[in-house]
Amino acid sequence: MSGLPTSEANSIVETSEGFLRIGTNDSGVYVQHQGREWHFGKKEGLKSASVRSIEEDESGNVYVATTHGIALVDQSMHLRTVDEPQVNEEYIRMLRRGADGLIYGLTQEGNIFTMKDGAVTANYEGSKMGIRDIHAIYPDPQNPGYLYLGTQHSGLYYGTLSDGMRTAAEAPRTSTTSTRSKTKNLNKPIDNFILSMYYMYYKEQYKQDNKCAM
Repeated sequence: MSGLPTSEANSIVETSEGFLRIGTNDSGVYVQHQGREWHFGKKEGLKSASVRSIEEDESGNVYVATTHGIALVDQSMHLRTVDEPQVNEEYIRMLRRGADGLIYGLTQEGNIFTMKDGAVTANYEGSKMGIRDIHAIYPDPQNPGYLYLGTQHSGLYYGTLSDGMRTAAEAPRTSTTSTRSKTKNLNKPIDNFILSMYYMYYKEQYKQDNKCAM
């Protein structure tokens, strides 16, 4: 994709057809679609030109997370602001699609929400779940409804939102500075690989913890 007016891309998504969606730090989002390139900034309807994350749902709709709410670009390349009280004024840190087809989102305040067909379907406050400073989310690609949560202070949890993460298994902490610095910045795309590396361990830990609780 050529002609980007900024050198900083915060989020890049490639579709199954090979088209790119690029979210920039200060120039909105660029979308390739059917051989054409489209740009959406504040002039086109974004409430903020600072895009933090991009995700696409199963229908091909593009969800754009900004520092001021969420916008949705449909397959006709029409942009609309998602008008939902849970996200309207929020700084949206991250969006990820789960194996269940839901779009999982995370606000800067550490609240998690789910979306389907452009609407918020559920909202979970991190403080009410007893997990503070959530910085990253990573839906389990093999277990629909399950996800990893990474906190600013190196905590890593695995569980379901449906029960408020009440049975979530917490990862053991490490004393090494290098690992702590990695988990502190889990909102970066590369750090999602760290989460996936631990997938099998935490999945088994979760099973064992639940067996003991029964």
